[in-house]
Amino acid sequence: MNDPHRQTAYCQCNPCKLDRESNCLNPDECIKEAKRRIDLIPPKLNPTHQGYHHGNLSLTRMRKDQNVRARAEDGEILFDSTVTF
Repeated sequence: MNDPHRQTAYCQCNPCKLDRESNCLNPDECIKEAKRRIDLIPPKLNPTHQGYHHGNLSLTRMRKDQNVRARAEDGEILFDSTVTF
């Protein structure tokens, strides 16, 4: 069973357990610090910001198809700025 996340250093939810296995002593504080740092990124450059746009740099259908072929042939891939995490 997966316990719900609790805002404590001793949270037992699965993501926090995995983070502790990766040597993070306090996953909840790491999450908060990451959020603070992301919030410092100006909206224009912050992909999590509602007003963020890709500056019309999305790949055309042809370029996307070329990337598919390049992946299959271990070739060079053109960066797609519209990909977010």
